[in-house]
Amino acid sequence: MKTITLRTQMLGLLILVVATLFSCSKDDHPLVNNNNNPPNNTNQGLNHTYDIVFSGGSIDGDAFSGDIPDNTVVAVRQQQDGVDRLTLTLDDENQSNELTIAISMIMNGNQPANFGTANTEVESLMTITYNDNILMAQSGTLTITNYGEHQYYGSTVPYFKLEFNAEMLNFSPPFTSQVSGAILVRPLDAG
Repeated sequence: MKTITLRTQMLGLLILVVATLFSCSKDDHPLVNNNNNPPNNTNQGLNHTYDIVFSGGSIDGDAFSGDIPDNTVVAVRQQQDGVDRLTLTLDDENQSNELTIAISMIMNGNQPANFGTANTEVESLMTITYNDNILMAQSGTLTITNYGEHQYYGSTVPYFKLEFNAEMLNFSPPFTSQVSGAILVRPLDAG
């Protein structure tokens, strides 16, 4: 029963993330200027970056990396019901396999709690989808470096580098795989 509830929660999180990413056109997105270009930030580069590698299971050796613009990355930190949560979604529209990463991190200061599935109030969650794979972190570690926050169009927006290692479970067909990766969420420039 607990497994069904957890899978329902993760599927709900995944649906929410995908709906959020696709609900706004580039014209509506506040992180893109009127010319449909990301804001210029010469100190940090124009794009966020990511690099992930899988080992084990039927996806052994699959690796993805890329530079992606502001309108495909969303990072939000909020406190609700006494829980400090940092949520990150990344959608690489340039990948032919429609790679999406969704991470909900429970924060303790500026460091996230480890991945787990037992208690979503004290453990971080991660879902990675591509091709026909829907993978959920069962356990693993996360580390944030270079954490900062800045004001962007009246909102407080975090930026950071996230490194992670996790044991992932694919839903159908069921198999496990290890993933390691890094994501750089750069500061935005309202410039």
